[in-house]
Amino acid sequence: MGEVTHRITVRGGDQPGLIARICEVFIEFRANIVRLDARASEEPRGTYVIRLAVFIPAASAESCLATLKNTTETLHLSFESEKL
Repeated sequence: MGEVTHRITVRGGDQPGLIARICEVFIEFRANIVRLDARASEEPRGTYVIRLAVFIPAASAESCLATLKNTTETLHLSFESEKL
């Protein structure tokens, strides 16, 4: 499960439990985080950026990404994904 199928970027204000909420979605869809980088961004000030390289099983990729997008939007964050 070291294969990366998608790259995902989430941006917005930092919130307690933010990474945990994202991880819960991946658990639900049996996806695997291969790499994760989370840090405060200089521009615009106060923005938090999470970059993930993930393996999402093909059968659940569309549902997983839709759920993740809905989850991040509920938290007032931006969401981008790229299929590799």
